[in-house]
Amino acid sequence: MEYQTTMAEKNATAVALFTAGTIAGELDDAGRQEEAWNRLRQEFPDHELAQVAALELARAAYKLSRYEEAVTLAGAATKSAELRGEAYVLMGEAELKLKRFGAALRALEAAAVGIGRPPQPIELARSALTKEERGQWPEALKRYERVATESPDATLARWAREAMLALGKSRFWHGDLEMALDVFRRANSPAPADPFQEAKFWEAEALFRLKRYAEAEAAYEAVAARAPSPLAPEAVYGLALLELELRRPEPAVRSFRRLLETWPENTLAADATFAIARTLAELGRYDEAVPFLAAFTTRYPRHEHAADARYLLKLTTAQSPETVQPLPGETWADAGRETISADATDFPFSRYLQDVERQIGERWAPHRRSVETRVVAVLEIGRGGDLRHAALERGSGDAAYDQDVLRAINRATPFPPLPGGFDQPLIRIHVGLTPPASTPMAGARGVVEGEPIPLDTKDPKFRAYFRTLRRQIKERWRYPREAADKNIQGQVVLEFGIAKDGQLDHVTVRSSSGADVLDDHAVMAVRLASPFPAVPDQIGPAGIPVLVIFEYVIGGAR
Repeated sequence: MEYQTTMAEKNATAVALFTAGTIAGELDDAGRQEEAWNRLRQEFPDHELAQVAALELARAAYKLSRYEEAVTLAGAATKSAELRGEAYVLMGEAELKLKRFGAALRALEAAAVGIGRPPQPIELARSALTKEERGQWPEALKRYERVATESPDATLARWAREAMLALGKSRFWHGDLEMALDVFRRANSPAPADPFQEAKFWEAEALFRLKRYAEAEAAYEAVAARAPSPLAPEAVYGLALLELELRRPEPAVRSFRRLLETWPENTLAADATFAIARTLAELGRYDEAVPFLAAFTTRYPRHEHAADARYLLKLTTAQSPETVQPLPGETWADAGRETISADATDFPFSRYLQDVERQIGERWAPHRRSVETRVVAVLEIGRGGDLRHAALERGSGDAAYDQDVLRAINRATPFPPLPGGFDQPLIRIHVGLTPPASTPMAGARGVVEGEPIPLDTKDPKFRAYFRTLRRQIKERWRYPREAADKNIQGQVVLEFGIAKDGQLDHVTVRSSSGADVLDDHAVMAVRLASPFPAVPDQIGPAGIPVLVIFEYVIGGAR
């Protein structure tokens, strides 16, 4: 009641407004407290109680991670000589959270002015910033380290450790890995220890890039063991990549599984899902790879690897002798292909859905590839596989493109008869089609032009670069089990383009083996091997087309 009475008064006093805000705070009503104190600050900007209110509001904003607001409010509180020291300390803390180290130091320095002259740690901190601005990294590091270990002010010591980490990351991204490693190790040593192991994580990253794998593994493990740390998932992902780098796929698979099972909603889950599927496929464990690929295409349809996943899913599904199974805890709709699902909840026949999708996909050739909107069609299939009805559930806005979708569906008929275990007279299926316009497709030529250069060329200008290309492709090339079982052999000639930055521009079958399974696996090897290293300037100023021959011979592909 007192709060409402005060706020209703047009001529409320500063004391009354401050008291109203205090009462609201005691009732845990932060909104009304802020309302009362903001009015106090607006109507009585120079009153001592307005500065007290500003400082209290700044503390509340800081606790809510509203650091910019905290800086502004604490700055207003510095008008009070009595509150100035506390206000500047809070400003410094907030600026530190915002990674504005210069501003943070100025605030902390202002907080120390009352003792006559800045104490030695402040002088050292200012000197460290100056050294860093001049590019004198070792000298800056020494000073930061002294502040972190010698300053009696906990805030200033934390400022120094944060500044050390920022310096290390800067050197890391500039490629100065040895310097970065030294910084991260020193930042990890001052007490109290980093509860989130951030310095240890970046130490692992630097060691990995320096190819000091045993040390990197130990550092990643130290971070991963600290499960509450927000960096634990990144450390586990780093362990998986490290195992792949060492060509130890089995431990890599275990680490990817660990990440997905422990942190399924982490931002790295998408990359880990594709990576584990790709690794399993390269190991020939197609039955295990398929559910991950199916889940990936469903959950992450806009991911940069979505088109690769769809392509790999078709090939691995063909190699898998078992029916695709959903991942633990998922329904068939969750684990199904990104582009197709059935209305019936009791339709566990994923192979049938894949066959329908394959038939439509083989006949879908849109005339306009610039459309990016996913078109969804709904079709009803009778027991004998006859198409009862087809219509667009969601169009692209491009009439010609939408007609391409419907034509593809009609040309794909008849579909296979409905599975014997499904007792309904028809099934309603939703099919979504999205053109992979931004992804290199087999048979689609990109912007890299010119006469292709044979991968086995003797020209010394290409020797070192092409040796790397051959190694990357060979690591991902497999003799398809289906072909080997049927004694299918042949030769495939591919042309593929590499953009200047190493990205795959296009893949084209120049000469078929006569067996789709051999052609598809050759194309898949090139796609999985990408991206390649950037094309060296000594080879040319732009991308290059390459010609490669795959020989499939029983007893060994070459």
